[in-house]
Amino acid sequence: MVRKYLALLAACVFFSLSTTSTANATPRILSSWRHVIVPMEQAVQFMYDKLGLARQGMHPDAFRKALVGYLQFKQLNKLSGKTLLTVIDFSLPSHQPRLWVIDLAAQRVLFHSLVAHGVNSGLHYAEKFSNKEGSYQSSLGFYITGETYQGKHGLSLYLDGQEGEFNSNARKRAVVMHAADYVSEAHIAKMGRIGRSQGCPAIPEHLAEDIISTIKGGTCLYIYHPSPEYHRASKWGNRSNWDEQLLAFLPFPI
Repeated sequence: MVRKYLALLAACVFFSLSTTSTANATPRILSSWRHVIVPMEQAVQFMYDKLGLARQGMHPDAFRKALVGYLQFKQLNKLSGKTLLTVIDFSLPSHQPRLWVIDLAAQRVLFHSLVAHGVNSGLHYAEKFSNKEGSYQSSLGFYITGETYQGKHGLSLYLDGQEGEFNSNARKRAVVMHAADYVSEAHIAKMGRIGRSQGCPAIPEHLAEDIISTIKGGTCLYIYHPSPEYHRASKWGNRSNWDEQLLAFLPFPI
């Protein structure tokens, strides 16, 4: 009898330790995603690791702010039904791929590409930003993608800035996503960097149609840079006390 009792006790202890270990190892959400049992920060870190974004060079703060901003826009019904998040990390030099298109529901990176910054934003790095017409500088912050059109660069995509003083003039300035021959490995081999735009997030010609066709029509695009001025003022993706209710709008189970 004593042996049976000890065996049963040992089994219970093992089950308890196994359950605790699993819960600590992988953040999760119950079958109903609205019953959240993980903190926001843990959920963001889990997705950042799962997508392999550190290995691909994305700054962790870029993804954290991008995902929280995406969830805020979803909460406000500002986005389409597509579960896409595009992140441009301008803390990286222009010769590195620094644009990601992420399918959050499928939990995978669809595109990882070179992308240009404005000619007056800097040479190898984007360091200056503006919302003014004629500045030829890039603009930081959150955008919602609009409709496409055929322009001098072929298929192009309107971007609607969501951040007042930082990017609200995107349409007036004709800041759009388009193809450019100077965004290429050949240009890097010749100049040590890609070329620069008049403020548009220009992308490689061989990827442009696929990327634009994928993200058009009401998806979230975020242009990141560790600019103190921007991060102090932005209300998107920049909450000091994280609203755990936003996790209800995650399009994937953790």
